[in-house]
Amino acid sequence: MTNQKAENLLNLALETPESERVRTEELNVGYNPDRKTWEIIVKHSGKLRERLREQFPMVTMRELLGDFAILDVPED
Repeated sequence: MTNQKAENLLNLALETPESERVRTEELNVGYNPDRKTWEIIVKHSGKLRERLREQFPMVTMRELLGDFAILDVPED
């Protein structure tokens, strides 16, 4: 799941096996092992909440100021 807009560190964390990722503090930032979710901060425009509901109903969103949001994304 490589996306040009995703931060390189996130791509590296997603590609690294969990057994190795947990040994590094940097690659495990934003990961919740109990819920197996990633917490990702995004800058968006438009109606992100509606699009998420339609295309990715398992993703939850907390809106912040300035068109930023925190997404809780399932690991898979």
